[in-house]
Amino acid sequence: TRSMLKDITCPTCVISGDQDCLTVWLDAQYLADNIRGAELITLKQVGHLPQWECPTELVDIVLQFLEKNEKRI
Repeated sequence: TRSMLKDITCPTCVISGDQDCLTVWLDAQYLADNIRGAELITLKQVGHLPQWECPTELVDIVLQFLEKNEKRI
């Protein structure tokens, strides 16, 4: 539930497409705002399936996030 978001302590990267009509950007922003230390990345011209729409960009984002947080994960 939303009340449990404050209990998440692991590094969190919230990735949202600005064209996503299933999970709207405001929901992604809410997650990022309520998970301590979370970062929000908004992909331009991307909908709900970034793994299909921009797979290379998505992999780069995930790898950068993992490298930056490798000691905390």
